[in-house]
Amino acid sequence: MFLCTLLLSAVVATATPAPTAANPAQLQFWVGEWDVLDNGRKVATTSIQSINDGRAILENYAEPGYSGKSLTFVDGVLGKWRQVWVDTQGRVGEFAGEFKDGALHFTGETHTPDGRTIARRLTLEPTADGGVHHYSEKSDDGGKTWVKAYDYIYAKRQ
Repeated sequence: MFLCTLLLSAVVATATPAPTAANPAQLQFWVGEWDVLDNGRKVATTSIQSINDGRAILENYAEPGYSGKSLTFVDGVLGKWRQVWVDTQGRVGEFAGEFKDGALHFTGETHTPDGRTIARRLTLEPTADGGVHHYSEKSDDGGKTWVKAYDYIYAKRQ
């Protein structure tokens, strides 16, 4: 019986791929100086810098009347990417994610100054033309329903 259980465990283990651990090289496509486009119209700029020997990414995002910063890093203990976002309106976001299917997928939540917690999903994906697709959804009902928060394309700044 023990041998059958051991063999079955080996078959299941080989049939289920292990998650890919976070690797600093996975997010280097995001590093650069960017114009942030919403439906082709420039709405912001952002500067994405690799710091701490490539183990973290610092974002400096700015649009008229609003700005924010994020620190995205490899959490070696969890084997995941993590991100913390802080903006000029007092919102703070905390996310964890994995790189799969050619994109970085985050889940987490945003805390608002009025005490609300908003569930969030974020995706960062390189585009064929060297840009980045940055998509976000939010849920005000604990994840029962989701709506688009934003759908941006980052284009290299000229």
